[in-house]
Order: sequence, then structure tokens, then C-alpha cells
Amino acid sequence: MTRFRQMRVICICMSFALLLLVIMTGCGKQTASQPSSPSAPATSPKDASQVIELTFNDHDPAVSTIAKAWMDWAKWVEEKSGGRIKINYVPGGALLKGNEVFRGVQSGVAHGGHYVVNRDDGFLLNLVVALPFMNMPAQKEAAEIYKQLLSKFPEMQAEWKGIKILGVIMMPPTQIHTTNKVVKTPQDIKGIRLHAAESIVSEAMSAAGASMVEMDIADMAMSLDRKLIQGVVNHFPVLGVFNALEKLPYHTVVGDGGINMTPMFAIMNA
Repeated sequence: MTRFRQMRVICICMSFALLLLVIMTGCGKQTASQPSSPSAPATSPKDASQVIELTFNDHDPAVSTIAKAWMDWAKWVEEKSGGRIKINYVPGGALLKGNEVFRGVQSGVAHGGHYVVNRDDGFLLNLVVALPFMNMPAQKEAAEIYKQLLSKFPEMQAEWKGIKILGVIMMPPTQIHTTNKVVKTPQDIKGIRLHAAESIVSEAMSAAGASMVEMDIADMAMSLDRKLIQGVVNHFPVLGVFNALEKLPYHTVVGDGGINMTPMFAIMNA
């Protein structure tokens, strides 16, 4: 992965991190402001009764750049809070895989997590901005479109029952990456074994004639090595995170907005 792409991944992560810090620091201040008995002895900020421990799940591998940024952030939160907030960061999908994050956070398996909105979790209206070939503008503008829609329509908000959104950005544009040839026309995609992490993208590629293969995103590189798949439909940074970029020499870039862009969140249970 190029230095530019590594820095973009770090920026994505840290933008969520700062939002998470604001929310949790606010919670910590509420706890500190509760009245106490005048006769109560002074306590250290490190006392167990005052330490707020939160488990934050991430499906990215522990060795990836974005995971290292999350780990540094967790240490930073603990330091800045004087030890009153402790983030138990769990990388690599060890607690919850990517497709388990929403329900896992909603039910309390983890307090928070890095989440990519998924139709399998009951989302329909929130995915309107992620439909293929919508010709979305750049990431920042696309994220603003999504946030305005979410703010305006209670029906979209209702799909987030039991979840607090701490931050949202739009993932980089999805493109087509292949092992044997460049896809230049719809005809070129027929019969190619492809993996797409998102069901709506997978269905679009299947309609065009591709043979779609379902798998956990963490198995992407292994599946390419074993020739189980011949390509991936996803954005460039995620290929680097899961060590698949060098295995895919051909890239079909579909404009600034790609095939689609999907909202990505930092969430906590409400």
C-alpha cells in the first residue's frame, strides 16, 4: 500500500476516534459531577469504582495500520482521562466478525465497534446512498448527503434502534480488482469468480454475469492464493488492510464515486 493510502486509512480511523473520545469524556464528566457526602474520603481517579471500562470491537487485523491507530487511540484516551476511561480494544474480529458487529453491540456483547452498514442487519433505507452506480460525489460530500437524509427522515433513524452513532464517514469508492485481466465492458465480467463484501454490490455483479463467492473479508487473500476467486469488488484501502492488493494487478476504476460508496460508523449501544 502506498504511503498516501496508509495515511488515508489512519485519517479515517482517527476521525472516528476523536468523536468517540468526546462522547466518552462527556460520560466521564457526568459521573464525576455527581454529589458525594461531605464526609466521604477523597479517592484516586484510578479507584476501580470510578474506572469506566468499554470494549470496542474492530474486524481489521491487529497488524494493519488502522488497527495500530485504534490501539494508540485507546492508550491516548486512558492517559487523557487520568485512567478513568479504559478502552479494551479487540481487533481481528476476535470478539465479533464484521457481519456480527451491529447485533453484538446492540445486545451488549461489546460496548462499541467499527461497523459498515449491512442489509442483513435490517437496514434498507440507510442503504439508499450505497446503491450501485448512483454517481455520488467525493467522500466528504457523499457523507454530508447521508447525514442530511438521516437527520431528516425518522424512518431511517428507526433502523438504528438500540444503537448510538458516534461518527460516520463514507468509505472510499468501490472498484473492480482482478487477477487475470482488466474488466472494460460488462461482457468482460461474465463468469469471473468475484467477492464483494456488500450484498447489494454482489447482487449487481451477479446480475451482470459474475459468479459471486461469499466469504468473510478476512479470507480474501487466502482465497486469491488458492484461486477460489479471481477478483474483488471493494475499495483500494481495504485490499491493503487484508493483504490482497499485491495479488490483484488489474483495476477497473469507475469514476470518482466508484461503483458505490457505503457509510462506515463508530457505534455504541444506547
